[in-house]
Amino acid sequence: MLALRDVIDRLDEVKQQMARRGPVDEAAFSSLASLATKRREGIIAIESLQAKRNQTSQALATVDKQSPEFASAREAMRSLGAELKALESQHAEIEQELQQILLNLPNLPSDSTPEGANEEHNPVLHHWGDKPLFDFKPQDHVALGEALGILDFARAAKVSGARFVFLQGAGAHAMDAGYPRL
Repeated sequence: MLALRDVIDRLDEVKQQMARRGPVDEAAFSSLASLATKRREGIIAIESLQAKRNQTSQALATVDKQSPEFASAREAMRSLGAELKALESQHAEIEQELQQILLNLPNLPSDSTPEGANEEHNPVLHHWGDKPLFDFKPQDHVALGEALGILDFARAAKVSGARFVFLQGAGAHAMDAGYPRL
């Protein structure tokens, strides 16, 4: 996840780097900037209210507990506490929105990464060895595992969602032994 301070301090540069990956979500960046401003203002407001509350608390310690000044200062403390609680709640919501936006932003590409939205834009830099030639059509591990009866993707998807697999038969036995013996 990208750090908020880095993104806000270098917003234009981050946008340019993201544009190398493909189209940039301008709405996310504009809401990120406005939320960061609100966050900064909220922190200042919370800290000033906390300082005011601390001063009022210190003043309460010196006032006679039976005096009317104490009652009015105590009421001021209560209203400050309620106001502070409301500001902290708003601040928490802003923080959560910021975190959600930052979680959805991809990592910045390296300077050596070619521009492009997908792997079709990536140039091949090197080839090592020769590609093997088979006298049959190669299958991927999913098709082979299901054909051998050692992987069950359909049942795993029902239980825990996509991208999970149940091992069964020889696949389960090999994992039970601690090493693959397929």
